[in-house]
Amino acid sequence: MVRLQLQRDFGESQNTTYFETAKIQTFSKPRNVCLSKTFDGDGCLKQIYTGLSTYIAYLPYVERENLTAAVIIDVKHLTTRLLNHIKDKLKDGWDHTLNVPTLPQGSAWTRKMVTYSILSNFENFMKDTCRAIYFINIKPKYVRMLGGKVPHNVV
Repeated sequence: MVRLQLQRDFGESQNTTYFETAKIQTFSKPRNVCLSKTFDGDGCLKQIYTGLSTYIAYLPYVERENLTAAVIIDVKHLTTRLLNHIKDKLKDGWDHTLNVPTLPQGSAWTRKMVTYSILSNFENFMKDTCRAIYFINIKPKYVRMLGGKVPHNVV
C-alpha cells in the first residue's frame, strides 16, 4: 500500500526499491534474545517493549507524511495498548528510557523513503513479536510435555 502511494506521488520513473535495504535501528543489542537458543521470556519482553517504544516514537513522523493517516492513528493506539500490556507483564516494574535518533527532514523523496523504511521494519518487527509472544505463551506447556527439557531447535 505504501509502495503504491510512493509510485503515485513520485511516478514510475523513481526507483522505489532504492531505500528498501535501509534499516531503522530499533535495538542496540548485538543479539536478539527472542530468537536465541537460550530463550529468555523476560528478556524477550524487555526487548519487545524497547522496540515498541521506539516505533511509537517514529509513528508521528509517519503520520506527518500523511501516508494512510487514519490507519496510522489506529496503529498508534493499538501499539500503545500492546506496549502497556507488555509493561504490566514485566517483572520488577522495569522501565526503559528511550533515546530515539532524529529522522531526516530533507526532500519529500527522502521523507517518503524513511517513512517506507519505518513501516517496512515495523511490519517485520511485529511478525517477530507475534512469534515470540506465541512462544512465551506455549513454552511452559511445551516444557512440561518434554519433562523440563527444551530442544535446541525449538526457537
